[in-house]
Amino acid sequence: MTLLMNPMALRMGLLLFVAIAAFGLGLFTIRLLRKNLVSESESLNHAPLAAEGLPVHAYHAVIQQLKQQKHELTTQQLSDRRKAKASDTLSSTILSRQWDWISAIFSVRRRCGRRAIGRIQVRV
Repeated sequence: MTLLMNPMALRMGLLLFVAIAAFGLGLFTIRLLRKNLVSESESLNHAPLAAEGLPVHAYHAVIQQLKQQKHELTTQQLSDRRKAKASDTLSSTILSRQWDWISAIFSVRRRCGRRAIGRIQVRV
């Protein structure tokens, strides 16, 4: 009788009851879900694909996948071409400006001599 009067024992008993109830509810829910899944899979087995339909479906899936890969490859190639063209344009622009700058230095060097090189201001 003294055990039932102890508040700590009451709390532990209540906690044990709640834990057992939660376990039972979880077990019931899992069994219910399992029955639903089994009944759904049986309904799928009742209507199988025709023997002729399965290979055709597989071929269509493969063809669709190949078309998707071809589209991705075409898009990638187009992107690579654009990047290469932009890179070539940038490289040619840089090289032409370097040659302009080098020719400007040599023309000033011819006119002014070697000491004037340090005072050259190049406009870009």
